[in-house]
Amino acid sequence: MREASEIIFVNRTNPDLDFPDIINHLCAKLYLSTLASGSEVQMQVVLEALAASALERQIVALVIDDAHRLESGVLARLYSFVTTPSLPNERLQVVLVGRPELEQKLATAQVLEKITTHCCLQAWSAIETSSFIYHWFANSAENYGDLIPSPPVIQTIVEYAHG
Repeated sequence: MREASEIIFVNRTNPDLDFPDIINHLCAKLYLSTLASGSEVQMQVVLEALAASALERQIVALVIDDAHRLESGVLARLYSFVTTPSLPNERLQVVLVGRPELEQKLATAQVLEKITTHCCLQAWSAIETSSFIYHWFANSAENYGDLIPSPPVIQTIVEYAHG
């Protein structure tokens, strides 16, 4: 993400929100005027910003982590909003990251079959998860190398995370 200069990433790690909250978040992170009240006006402001970004060959991507926690209705409204512009290059790109139940929610929202790119990753094995934890602590920018958890702690994390 740091190296993609042509993409403006808007990250959301707490998906406990409704659709107007998503629009508010986009306005705030894109530094758009939010003086106008009402989500319809704010949606129009975001759409205009997306069109302006497209003219500058910039892509705007909303990344929602823990997206499995979004309500199906919010997913349906988000999809409707994303497909509003007639030109695909003016559309907000959305990356939903979540647990396997996200796929069921997308199906319930009747958008799963309309998604252009879909990837479902399998859970890691206990060895892969342990290796990732060791690697992260040993190589993180914060230099946690001296604080690597003990094997029993890592085993507890592995069991809790389910890969």
